[in-house]
Amino acid sequence: MSSITQGKTNWKFLIIVIILAIIVGAVTLWYTKRIEQLYQSTEMPNRENIIEKSVELNFNSLKNGQYYISDCANWVQLKDGCFEEQNYLCNGEEWYLYIKLYGFNIDYEGRKCVESYVEDIEGEIVAFGDLNGDGKKDAAVIINENTGGTGQIRILAIVINRNGKPYNIASQKLGDRVSINSININSEVVTVDFYPWQSKERMIMKFRLIEDQLRLEDIFLPSEKIISSQIAPNNIYAFITTQKSIPVQNTFKENENGANVLVMDNLIFVDLSTQEKREFDLYKLASKEIIDPLRTIPVPVQYTLYVNLLKWSVNSHDFWGTINLVSSADPPVNDSVSLFKINIKDWSIEKFTLPGHFISPLGQQSFNLERESVLFESATSDNELFLYLYEIQAKEKTTIVSYPNNIFSKYLPGKYGFLGYFYPQSLEIAETRQLYAKWLDKDTISYIDFVTRKEVIKKIE
Repeated sequence: MSSITQGKTNWKFLIIVIILAIIVGAVTLWYTKRIEQLYQSTEMPNRENIIEKSVELNFNSLKNGQYYISDCANWVQLKDGCFEEQNYLCNGEEWYLYIKLYGFNIDYEGRKCVESYVEDIEGEIVAFGDLNGDGKKDAAVIINENTGGTGQIRILAIVINRNGKPYNIASQKLGDRVSINSININSEVVTVDFYPWQSKERMIMKFRLIEDQLRLEDIFLPSEKIISSQIAPNNIYAFITTQKSIPVQNTFKENENGANVLVMDNLIFVDLSTQEKREFDLYKLASKEIIDPLRTIPVPVQYTLYVNLLKWSVNSHDFWGTINLVSSADPPVNDSVSLFKINIKDWSIEKFTLPGHFISPLGQQSFNLERESVLFESATSDNELFLYLYEIQAKEKTTIVSYPNNIFSKYLPGKYGFLGYFYPQSLEIAETRQLYAKWLDKDTISYIDFVTRKEVIKKIE
């Protein structure tokens, strides 16, 4: 309809338009003022505060984080604290793999991962604090690895804030079935207080994150890889082994074209309070009884020396370890073993040779400090197996149990069955037959029977 008809003005239409214009203008003015008031009264939060809140680690993020498993060279994703897979691909093989936070277990009825025996989560299995100097809260957490057997490997996992997400940047194995007392972070140092399995000797280990790797506190060896360490009961002294950047080859002057001995590790004493360090040559720590026979070998054969750390004395004055002479055969075999005891007060060294050849490497559980005795297993080239008790000072060897050729060969057949004892994969055997002998206390030992694979407990007089 036209607003003007027959030359006359339509006043009703004009009045309606004017009223609508006034209403729209008023609403527009009110809305503009309201927006200004909103912007004037609303203060935007500090962006740094928002970022801090969004990236802060908490226990829930650790329970559902990813962790690197070095044995499989792969990552696993925890859900509520656990991971379990029956056929996990590990180094080209299918393994049963069970990873969990220490103190958590799967409730198989509800298929949930639940806290089982932790009294104080923060301080017992996890600690929070800055570890890399960026001012953000990082974490150290204890996880547990099981691959289907009785072993329960406790691992210290370091988790940092990386671009707002938890990242497991470094890990350190603490040992099989160790009992964790506490874990804390202070001044960028992680301290773990624990007892090794079936041991009354408390251990306290301190680590610092250096160039994304864990190092013992105040031991800075960025060019060397720390293999193992033992801190004395006084928490002041430590022995560590590191990998040499360049292996040292030792030859014999009287027979330069014969055998040679390669040393790939360093053994280093450290005073944690003064930073004093003293290095020991493995070749000089080995006993004459395992080195001298090599001098007469007429052909160029290579052997390698490795060191195993055993135990400190209770007064932190003496340290025990072993030197392993390993042949270059395929597979390599631990040919001979000698022990050493270093007194850190006068730096005197005593050496002792285990009788026999083809000896399984000794570990802490093989060594009885109070009795100064060791348990060792020897599989001979005649395909026989012996478990011995050796009294170090008296140089007396006692047979605990033996398995003759006719029994041994049933399970490890062939001319080189004894090699299968050390390396089951060389005979394509799935199950190991090692005895895993260990001291339960001062006068009691246990081992796994070669035939029945059941534990045998025996008193030693």
